[in-house]
Amino acid sequence: MDFVVNPDRELSECVLVMGLLVNGRTTLDDFIFTERSRSFAEILKEFGLTWEEKGASTLLNGIGFSYKIPTLLKIPDSENAMALLLSLASKDDETLFTATGNAEVLEKAKHFLSQIFGAVIESENETEAGKTFTFHFAKVLPILKETREGYLPYLAKNAVLLNALVCGKNLECEERSPVRSGFVDMLSYFGVNIQVQTSGMQEMSELERRLAKARGIKTERRTKTIIQETKILTSRDYFVPGDPTEACALVTLSILSPVFKGKKIVVKNVLISTDRAGAFSALKRMGAKIDFGSRHERYGGAYADVISVYDKRLSARRLAEDILCTCIEEYPFIALAASTADGESILRIPDSLAKELRPRCEILAQNLKQTGASIGVYEEGLVVRGREELDAGNFDAENDAVFGLMFHVVKLFSQGETTIENEGQIDLIFPGIIDKLTEMAKS
Repeated sequence: MDFVVNPDRELSECVLVMGLLVNGRTTLDDFIFTERSRSFAEILKEFGLTWEEKGASTLLNGIGFSYKIPTLLKIPDSENAMALLLSLASKDDETLFTATGNAEVLEKAKHFLSQIFGAVIESENETEAGKTFTFHFAKVLPILKETREGYLPYLAKNAVLLNALVCGKNLECEERSPVRSGFVDMLSYFGVNIQVQTSGMQEMSELERRLAKARGIKTERRTKTIIQETKILTSRDYFVPGDPTEACALVTLSILSPVFKGKKIVVKNVLISTDRAGAFSALKRMGAKIDFGSRHERYGGAYADVISVYDKRLSARRLAEDILCTCIEEYPFIALAASTADGESILRIPDSLAKELRPRCEILAQNLKQTGASIGVYEEGLVVRGREELDAGNFDAENDAVFGLMFHVVKLFSQGETTIENEGQIDLIFPGIIDKLTEMAKS
């Protein structure tokens, strides 16, 4: 069976920004607006973006770096879109802006403005229309801090690079292991004067590495991203690959349910960049039969058909943070796979995200225990002892759409009757995916 998933959510938002900054037309091939991407496009309309939908193509009309910046900033629910929006506004460090949105989003926006742009919050108000706060950008360079795992948080990195682009500044940032570098690739594709340089052990001979180690010289690999002033962007056609999280839901169902033994499931044109779609690598390390076909490296990124088939019961593995930090969003599907695996799996989350992800691990453990798997939460993540057949349960996704989607996968192959409470806005965030999973289960 062949499936097509929605365009990657974050790249969809990124390319809308690039469409604004191009002075001319950008054609998006086979692009479908979701409610999330259309909502962001409507916000960018106030900055000067317009578009036309013609059949399978969407034509973006941009106005270049002379875009307008409204003083009332509508903060989108998506954190990725929020970071991009605030970066566009950061070109103006004299205006007093007013931010409006729901309370949770505004708290995230305040934290992001303070931590990255050093913005000063002037006042906070609550009106009939909702909460607002006023702020202005500080005349300081944005701040980037490398995590303990050696990467720059990608939302912050993207915001700082976009700030440098729209302000015409030169900037260098360095890290050990980049994650989610799709926006960097996109910038390069649209003609931004940006370079990525790698240095370290791979450039040294074995003798040079030994001598360096003996002298106490650090030889770890480092990646430096350098952006320089760019006066104009190139008008280009672009294709947004399929969303890896949606694809992961389909793939997980196919590799965990013996019903699919011998049946090939193909998810077309999915984003497979290793620093974003690490879920497929993690599942393959557990013994899943997953292959990539029709691979393409165009438009500044890599995408391919993801082909999966049930082969045998998965094997438990120790998955370290280096792979799991490339698939944090798909972490619940990795935990589900471990719940069916033979043996004890350790799923280690990045230390820098431990405080943020600990509550999610607690939710996963509490719910997946109902399936009969043995799951424990520890400081660094989850310890999971799998069970060959999973029981159904009464799951509570606590309004997290990714959890809700994962529980729907459980529902379609577990033993018994499953109910899912507070499944989140799955149809809003992953439109049509439940129908695809149901169609697949009935095949």
